[in-house]
Amino acid sequence: MLIVGAGFGGIGTAIELKRAGFTEFTILESAAEPGGVWRDNTYPGAACDIPSPLYSFSFEPNPRWPKRFSHQPDILAYLRRVIAKYGLEPHIRYRTEVTGAAFDEARGLWRVETRGGETFEATVFVPAVGQLSRPALPDIPNRESFAGDAFHSARWDHDVDLTGKRVAVIGTGASAVQFVPELRKRAQHVTVFQRTPPYVMAKSDPSYRRWQHWLFEHLPPTQLLGRLRIFLLAEYATYAMTATRCWRRCSSCGPPSCAAATSRIRSCGPNSSPPTRWAASGSSSPTSTCPPSPSRTSTSRRGGSARSPRRACGSRTGRSSRRTSWSTAPVSRRRSSSAGCRCAASAGGRCRTSGPAARGRTWA
Repeated sequence: MLIVGAGFGGIGTAIELKRAGFTEFTILESAAEPGGVWRDNTYPGAACDIPSPLYSFSFEPNPRWPKRFSHQPDILAYLRRVIAKYGLEPHIRYRTEVTGAAFDEARGLWRVETRGGETFEATVFVPAVGQLSRPALPDIPNRESFAGDAFHSARWDHDVDLTGKRVAVIGTGASAVQFVPELRKRAQHVTVFQRTPPYVMAKSDPSYRRWQHWLFEHLPPTQLLGRLRIFLLAEYATYAMTATRCWRRCSSCGPPSCAAATSRIRSCGPNSSPPTRWAASGSSSPTSTCPPSPSRTSTSRRGGSARSPRRACGSRTGRSSRRTSWSTAPVSRRRSSSAGCRCAASAGGRCRTSGPAARGRTWA
């Protein structure tokens, strides 16, 4: 059996094979050490965006996670400890890059070729290379003519001192969200180029206390229960994104940061303008995170008569016009007594009525 890749996927597969009684397998790794993306991504602030108890093998919990969202060195150290504990080092062949694999139907074998000219044959072939093993470099015209230092965040060049320099960052993905704040601490000026603004929720990242480490180490079921809780919350939140009523219920039950973010996403909607800083013309209020929806009228299904639009969740002054001013004061989640209007907890939000008398109408 051949496994390609010594990251979390390949190591987890190898452990399960050993636990099932299979010992005749080999892991081919192109680098000189294991770790996958956690070996390669060493940019400032590199950390996982999944809670540590969940981002680990269920059969091998780590009672000594330093923080809720672990950083790259801690995750890499955890993976190395797992490799040593389950005796996987003799099964790993480093500096062996796989270039191709083909299945021989006549013989029922996989034929795997490497860059060094070696050929392996196996009855079972498991590619565990992941999706992030090769950085995606944009095709920028005249990129080679740039006189300064340039590198991808997944291949961070630590020999380049960015202190006091002007730095340009292209993209605002999961990596940029982490290293851009770190660059601001040392660079003279940081410019970020982005195509699509993403939604970013502030995360609570407390450090685990000594008594928690002691509890997880001496009473392992407590950490497993915490892991199960995180898993269920993540699954429930994902389901809530497609179930409106469920979303409304759970958005007020979670942490304040999650509740605020979910309310903002619902108020702006997928087809609204990106959540950039915005101010209405002539507005006396500061700014709002998403522009107001244009005023619209609602037509009843029965009579076809037009009704005046209700006020949106945000406090609005004056008549609907281009000079509308919007208040940015926080508005609590409430229900209208007349039509059962459920409002998102954000200014300028979009409100959908509920109840038999208001079906089919959307107020903005």
